[in-house]
Amino acid sequence: MYNTVDLYMNMLATLPDETKFDIAKKLLNSIKQKAVSFVGKKTEEKDAFAALSNAWDDNDMSAIEVAEDLRAHRVFTRNVEEW
Repeated sequence: MYNTVDLYMNMLATLPDETKFDIAKKLLNSIKQKAVSFVGKKTEEKDAFAALSNAWDDNDMSAIEVAEDLRAHRVFTRNVEEW
């Protein structure tokens, strides 16, 4: 079973290298823009990922509590028909 990244990589494999570089630049720029909005000020390139990693810092719940909360609130909308 493929994950999402593998599916995209298979689709992009046939593109020319120049196009792949252009896509990579645009992806990095989109991450940098999100980092700026989280911090509220312009960040250095090396701090872009650090700014995104603090997105959940205001949450006092442990990882186990977050997982339990997600399980408690999930909703299954897919109906699988029996054969």
